[in-house]
Amino acid sequence: MQSEISERFQALAADPDGASSLAEGALIVAAEVRPEVDIATGIEQVEETAERARPLVEAATSPSAAVAALNHALLISAKAVKLKERMI
Repeated sequence: MQSEISERFQALAADPDGASSLAEGALIVAAEVRPEVDIATGIEQVEETAERARPLVEAATSPSAAVAALNHALLISAKAVKLKERMI
């Protein structure tokens, strides 16, 4: 018997337009193993991190500077998630 999450993943993978999101797929797989994973919240966090990282990466003057900028944005995002978890 397939779970609702497995069905969601199959639908995402079968998208003929290729509009599927790598983050959404990863979150669906994670939710299969850890039911407490909130897919919508995870996607929102990825989008927020991308918005925060985009100007930093675009302003980078070299590939290594772009990687450093992305790492910085990811670190800030991870700290924000931990802070939210403490507040709950």
